[in-house]
Amino acid sequence: MNENDDDGNNSDCSISRQLFQICVTLLQQVQSQQSELFTLKQRQIADEAVQDHERRRSVVVMGLPESQKQKPSERVAADRTAISGVLDELGIESPITAYRMGSPDQAKTGQNRPRLMKVIFGCSKHQKQTLAQWNKLRVQINQKLGMSNIRIRPSLSQEELKARRVLQEECSRKRKKDGGEWVVYADKVMLRSDIPAFKNSTN
Repeated sequence: MNENDDDGNNSDCSISRQLFQICVTLLQQVQSQQSELFTLKQRQIADEAVQDHERRRSVVVMGLPESQKQKPSERVAADRTAISGVLDELGIESPITAYRMGSPDQAKTGQNRPRLMKVIFGCSKHQKQTLAQWNKLRVQINQKLGMSNIRIRPSLSQEELKARRVLQEECSRKRKKDGGEWVVYADKVMLRSDIPAFKNSTN
């Protein structure tokens, strides 16, 4: 074997080692990226679980007038008093927390409509009781409180909100077409007068 053969073998070995090292480095990078993606996915799953748990014990109140007081603490206290009054009429224990959704400027520059209020209870039982009682007593409560358009619905995910908007748009079209009192109930569009029969059919 001459020196040229030795040089060739050494060169081949060097190239092989370099290629091996490149493969090892690439493999480590892929494994690191997979680990990061797995961690991100786990965090996403955990976040979604937390959000879902909160939604199951929350409601959203629409149409509840906002206080015009100057101090934020006074507006928060007024909101707390207002929602407590509604819940008292429903016979529901006070929530853990309640807050307006969106910034105060939104209320000032909007269409003179109060911001939505999210109400979070300690457990899902109170959320279900609130929705059930509201379906029974909403007319009486609006009249007693001197309101006309307070509404309460479950807290929804973005996907559920999109689906609900589609149903609400269908309601609007039907109301314009025949003047009926079409509503969204149990994720369906129906006449309000048909709700009792629908309840009986699902029991």
